[in-house]
Amino acid sequence: MQLSPSPISENSRLKFIVIFRFFLIFFVPLWLLGGGTLSLFYYVEVKSRVASLEQNERHLLALQKKIVSDDFQLLLADLRFLAEQNELQQFLNGQLKAKKMIGLEYQSFSNKQRIYDQIRYIDGSGREVVRVNKRGHESEIVPYSRLQFKGDRYYFQKTNELFRGDVFVSPFDLNMENGVLEYPPKPTIRFGTPVYDYNNQKQGIIVFNYLGEALLQKLRREVKNYPGEIMLLNSQGYWLLSSSEDEEWGFMFSDERKNFTFKNAYPAVWQEISKNLEGQLVTERGMFTYSTVFPELEVLKSLSDMKNDEESAVYTSQGSQNYWKIVSFIPQNILQVETNPLLEFFLKTFFFLSLLLLLISLLPTFVNIKRFQAEQALKAVNDGLEYRVNQRTQELRSTNHQLRKEIVERKFAEEEVIKTLKELSDMKFALDEAAIVVITDPQGILTYVNDKYCEITKYSRKELLGTSLSVINSADFAQEVASGKIWRGTFKNKNRDGIYYWVDTTVVPFMDESNQPLQYVVIHSDLTEIKRAESLLQQDMLENFASGLAHEIGNPLGAMRMKAQTMQEDLDEDSELWDDLDDMVAEIDRLNNIVRKFNALGRPSPPNFSNHNPRDLFIGLLPLIESEVKQKEIQLATHFEDEIGDMWADSQQIQQVLLNLVVNSFQAMPSGGNLTLRVRAIEKEQVEFVVQDSGMGISKDYLERIFEPFFTTKANGSGFGLSLANSTVKQNGGVIKVESQLGAGAAFSLTFPLSQELD
Repeated sequence: MQLSPSPISENSRLKFIVIFRFFLIFFVPLWLLGGGTLSLFYYVEVKSRVASLEQNERHLLALQKKIVSDDFQLLLADLRFLAEQNELQQFLNGQLKAKKMIGLEYQSFSNKQRIYDQIRYIDGSGREVVRVNKRGHESEIVPYSRLQFKGDRYYFQKTNELFRGDVFVSPFDLNMENGVLEYPPKPTIRFGTPVYDYNNQKQGIIVFNYLGEALLQKLRREVKNYPGEIMLLNSQGYWLLSSSEDEEWGFMFSDERKNFTFKNAYPAVWQEISKNLEGQLVTERGMFTYSTVFPELEVLKSLSDMKNDEESAVYTSQGSQNYWKIVSFIPQNILQVETNPLLEFFLKTFFFLSLLLLLISLLPTFVNIKRFQAEQALKAVNDGLEYRVNQRTQELRSTNHQLRKEIVERKFAEEEVIKTLKELSDMKFALDEAAIVVITDPQGILTYVNDKYCEITKYSRKELLGTSLSVINSADFAQEVASGKIWRGTFKNKNRDGIYYWVDTTVVPFMDESNQPLQYVVIHSDLTEIKRAESLLQQDMLENFASGLAHEIGNPLGAMRMKAQTMQEDLDEDSELWDDLDDMVAEIDRLNNIVRKFNALGRPSPPNFSNHNPRDLFIGLLPLIESEVKQKEIQLATHFEDEIGDMWADSQQIQQVLLNLVVNSFQAMPSGGNLTLRVRAIEKEQVEFVVQDSGMGISKDYLERIFEPFFTTKANGSGFGLSLANSTVKQNGGVIKVESQLGAGAAFSLTFPLSQELD
């Protein structure tokens, strides 16, 4: 006889299935929610650290590129100086005794600069006339018997074909003597320029053998504590600078070093680098950041910075193929140092979270199992009861079990909601404490701002909510988030008090089921102090550069002026050479004036603060400009308020700035016009000076740059005036601004505090 399954056994199996399902329904969602939240935080943190590392790499390459540019600018200034050397011009004019002075000048110049292996003047036939060689720490003048014919050398032929002001740049390689490489190796770049006499006739060339090791040492010093590796490559992929000296200059050898190239070591990376001017890529071997330097373009840029009136050109023996690649490389193991601790922390946290959720989920499950076992025992005791009683009991138990289940599920659901709300509240609190947070709708309208956003903008929450966030409506943003990508950028904004601040911005889009944006969460990081530190660093660099330039140029100019005046004393004032020397002294004085202005721009003299009546500063200028006003037929209007109060500043410095602005207005109105001078108080706390003219005005494209050093729109301008004025006003605790439209005149305003001493 076949036995049918026991009703109790079947019921037990079904109840265990229900209990197990209850366990899964409770545990799995909690596990997925916790894991997803941790994954999101891990992803955002990793991205942030990698982005910071990438930014540091780009900044490093910018510094390396600037080193090359600065070296070229100083070198070309030396080249131009010796090409126009007074002793050389005397020699070309027939004064043969000046040849000895040329050699002594070259020797002194080489000992001072210490970066030139050779300095040579070669005549038009290719014969060396004067040559100075560097020997250790001193330089020697090569005797006549050792001078050589260089007419068949490529650098002579290329340079001799150029015109006045043009420059020839050779490839960066190792120096060779008589067809043999010098040892120890001597990295060299040759720079040449034609030499013209007073009659504008080409007479020969000046050639520098620049010791490239000086440039390579500077590049190495900048990365002394750099965790990765910095490399300099030529256009064929050979190393000019590497962490291993055995890899360098492979193209200069005929042995196995011929194959020592970056191109062979990193073929896929080289293919990417050779196609683009700059960029970044991450491979399984590490992060590569690269930039391109074109020596001829750097030379052209330096020539342009010298403000030469003639057009200049640069020539190389390789044409457009003469370029260098600056490459920084961070190996994968160093990159992992940034992210491995995060991954380890994430995995540990996820493990303990999973264990906690498992324990929480098992507790009610065990309770249900115990309850089930008790019910089974009770069923066994009541097996002997009548069928109807048993059936009724089963029905009641089933109903009771269902009610209990619903109560338990509701209770756990309520606890889950409370827990989730608390987690969200904690995350919101942590985010508000760490960053500036804004939430907008898809149209960029602010729906939430935290306290930090109110603090940095100086607006209340009530004033901000309902307004538009401009970054959401920008074209760059729309392209980035069209597919739900995270957008990043840096902005400079002005708060309610008119003070600028910088923020690094990350916009995270939240999308709906149809992949359309529901809202945007915008997270800002305040960069204002970082930007302020960068500005101070730039000012310090400008001061050091200005002081060095004044010293390096001022002393030779003084010597040249003294030499010219000495020569004048031996001549009759009616002679043509006396007039030429007089013109030379005047030009030297003009150049000295430019050097003094540039030095003042980098390190302006400190102000002598005292109390002054603001009206007196303008009134003191009126006698100085009276004749110019009449001569140019300018309509002068003055508006000087009474009882303004005293201002705390250096009156001489501020009066000089006002005079310079008035002179600029005269130059802007060569055919006459209207000039207005105004002094007024602002809210009894500040005084404002205004110089307004009806001249030609300033283009909108130039307004943001007119206070920059070297920037000028005048044919004979030095670019120092407004920059120095800006520095002077800031030193006196003031602010200078300009408002102008092209063809509608310009108005410069200077604002200073009243009766308040400055630290």
